Amino acid sequence: MSKKILIILKNSSGIGGAELMIDEICSYYQQTQKYECYIAIPGGTNSDHYQEKYGNVVNYNPNRLLQSTSRLLTFIKEKNLDIVYAHDVFASILACFLKFGQMRNKKLVFISHIHNNYGWYEKKSLKAFVFNLTMRHMNRVVVVSNYVKQHFAFLDERNSTKINVVYNYLNKNYEKLDFNSLRQSGRIIIGFCGRLSEEKNPQALISISKILSEVHEIEHELLFIGSGSLSDEIESECLRLKIPYKMTGFVDDPESFIRHCDVLVVPSRREGFGRVIIEGLYLGKPVIASKEGGIIDIDRLLNTPLLSLCDKEDYLQFANEIQNQQQLQHMRKDEDYQKCRRLVMEHFSFRKFTDTMEVLYENC
Repeated sequence: MSKKILIILKNSSGIGGAELMIDEICSYYQQTQKYECYIAIPGGTNSDHYQEKYGNVVNYNPNRLLQSTSRLLTFIKEKNLDIVYAHDVFASILACFLKFGQMRNKKLVFISHIHNNYGWYEKKSLKAFVFNLTMRHMNRVVVVSNYVKQHFAFLDERNSTKINVVYNYLNKNYEKLDFNSLRQSGRIIIGFCGRLSEEKNPQALISISKILSEVHEIEHELLFIGSGSLSDEIESECLRLKIPYKMTGFVDDPESFIRHCDVLVVPSRREGFGRVIIEGLYLGKPVIASKEGGIIDIDRLLNTPLLSLCDKEDYLQFANEIQNQQQLQHMRKDEDYQKCRRLVMEHFSFRKFTDTMEVLYENC
């Protein structure tokens, strides 16, 4: 009989990395029948999506922690669940309350999965201290990079042994792509893919664009793939400075737009992992990224000339690396791209991710 997992999510609307991951994991387990998945999530569009697709959804109110704890404890007992798998901070705190309510149930396993590189957990604050206590009560804590693990302010030996680095993976859709005629010619298209938010720093592309025009005299246009709070500000600045640009808004298939880019820029101020980097590299696109968080892990594991790291606020360095990558482009052989794709699959495949998580499920 397959084990039963309760997956706890916080976001009731809007699709982020955690929500995409859960969609892919649930779909995979539904097909393979390895695990039976249930999803605990506040009511909203995400809940409706999961209910329609998988059916096993229970709603809770994040503003009423004790009431939500009671509701989920009843659900756990009714369904005779085996694993509670909480994604990000609030869900992990809620899981901790559930563990207190299930102290006699020794078979129930609790796993916390931290997807982001939060600035607050690096400082000794009340918030970081509370989260440290939460980690103490988990059987396992999964983080997306060594950087995240090493920068917990209250990291101690007891917590350190519980923390497992499990890298994010390449979306399975990429594995089915045809690699004919991926590279483009003509005007350089510089792409940004992700949330248009302060921590992702998409405004950097405007500063980089000015340097490319004024210093390097490179004809280019900007392609922003994604949506977020900075959309209007970015569009206004591009119009004011007469920078050629396109904005896609939110898209379900970013790979179809990444294919049109000549280079991807990832200027994040904070980055837990940086999944768009492995997506771009798999498609044979040079990537210029900040030397931040999990991006350092990707660079270490792949060690590819297609990836260049820069100081996050040094936009001249970003522009220079874009120029360098463009000059090297015609010198590269197909073998260089094939090697990069092979390394991405070796370290960041969906199969490797699920195999690693299944070992954690079974050995807590």
